[in-house]
Amino acid sequence: MTDERRLKRKLAGLVLATIVIAITTSVPFRTLVSLPDAIRISSGQEHVFGLDLPLVRAHCDQQGFLATEGWPLVIKPAAAGQYTVEFRLFGLIPLRRVAVEVVPPIYVVPGGHSIGVLLHSHGVIVSSVSTVTDQQGRVFRPAKDAGLVAGDLILLVDGQPVRSDEQLAELVHRAGVARGAVELEVQKRDGRVIRRTVTPVRCGTTDRFRIGIWVRDTAAGVGTLTFYEPESGLFAALGHVVTDHDTGQPVNIVAGRVVRSTVTGVEAGRRGHPGEIIGAFVEETDLMGSIVKNSQVGIVGMLDTPISNPYFPKPIPVAMSREVRTGPVEILTVVEGRNIKKFSAEIVEIRRDPLPYGRLVIRVTDEELIKRTGGIVQGMSGSPMVQDGKLVGAVTHVLVSDPTRGYGVSAEWMVIEAGLDKIMRRVGALGSPALLLSKLVV
Repeated sequence: MTDERRLKRKLAGLVLATIVIAITTSVPFRTLVSLPDAIRISSGQEHVFGLDLPLVRAHCDQQGFLATEGWPLVIKPAAAGQYTVEFRLFGLIPLRRVAVEVVPPIYVVPGGHSIGVLLHSHGVIVSSVSTVTDQQGRVFRPAKDAGLVAGDLILLVDGQPVRSDEQLAELVHRAGVARGAVELEVQKRDGRVIRRTVTPVRCGTTDRFRIGIWVRDTAAGVGTLTFYEPESGLFAALGHVVTDHDTGQPVNIVAGRVVRSTVTGVEAGRRGHPGEIIGAFVEETDLMGSIVKNSQVGIVGMLDTPISNPYFPKPIPVAMSREVRTGPVEILTVVEGRNIKKFSAEIVEIRRDPLPYGRLVIRVTDEELIKRTGGIVQGMSGSPMVQDGKLVGAVTHVLVSDPTRGYGVSAEWMVIEAGLDKIMRRVGALGSPALLLSKLVV
């Protein structure tokens, strides 16, 4: 090989290396590398990869999956399924793969209805540990001495599942009378299940054997319905997990109900003091449906009767998380009686962390809502947010330092946590939405 040919090859290699370095250190390339491993889009939904990499080509084995060649790259799949898009340098060298899950579009009726939430836990939650004074005036701490603390979940008493505070009190008293000791199976906050033998003390005031704890077997409160899916009867609400009032721990439900609530008043929020919607309900006459799951993004269940929304007489699509944008939204909620009203707000920031759910940072802009409530108040949790005709999320929390601002959660994550995407694929074949729902979400 001549010196001239060697020089040409070195120059060609140098040029190629320079091109590769320039590409791999560019902002578009770093954006390409930082793309998520997987994305979800609805069939028929257009998705744009906002990159500008002239020497990078995208490839997919599925014919027609890529709607355009070059940049910006647009994909618009017609059918649901699993696809892989591979990005290749010069169309040859693989750089990045992104799995694309295409799901059927999901349509729901937006909520906004004020609801009462009643949860019965699996076991009883220790809300506090106390003392027992016997008939001679001596003070004992049976539960504390056995290692019980606030937040513990009592599952079994002498091998028998316990469901209520009354049942627990009766079982403890019987054990005290019969043999002077009771066996408890307890779940700690970290999930460990332990067994403890506790010695009940006959209380000098009640003349009954007690172990010195206060417990809670139900959680109740007022919130807002987020959406209802007519075909399956499924609903989701609140946008956040229901926790025990005393311990702050998630309620591990064994049964639950939602009932219609009437807003009787509003305590407006102000800086440093969150406000509250005051609601009233009657369990026997206002029953709407049952709760089957208490998740990190709200409660899920089945409604007994269909609901309607005055602003959206027909179901609207649920937006995928990547469709949500900063800008104006409409919040649907009740601030008086049972009348759903529409208020203006805006999404000011979209946070992808903490995963998996992320956060929508929102600000109330509606002067009427600010005048009546101060902005976001307790009881508005679950209020649906609509943007561009799609359900994009639900209000979850207020910023105590500024009640006009708060957080929301993506509607897509509520759909995923509820298993609604799986239900919509299979409900027609099984013909039993309630049965399918119980399998997917319990």
